[in-house]
Amino acid sequence: MTDDTFIILMIILTMALAFTACIFWPEIKNALAAVGAIVMWPYNRIKRKRAEKAYFQFIEEHKEEFIEELMKLTRNEMLGQQGDREEKREDEKKEE
Repeated sequence: MTDDTFIILMIILTMALAFTACIFWPEIKNALAAVGAIVMWPYNRIKRKRAEKAYFQFIEEHKEEFIEELMKLTRNEMLGQQGDREEKREDEKKEE
């Protein structure tokens, strides 16, 4: 096989592969994504575990602040509901 024939065959093969890749691009992309997910799974799992650990540590460190804030919100909500009830009673008395 001469050099010219080899070059022509390589050009034809390259064009055929490019054409095939254009037609089947979604399938190729999905396959590459699946391979990437398989390869990255251990890293993503470790990363997720570290994030969970940091989250629980943050919650544990700030537990008292969260409880205080929750108590304030609950107290304000209860006082607000009680105030609403008193206003309704006053409105009912005025209507009578």
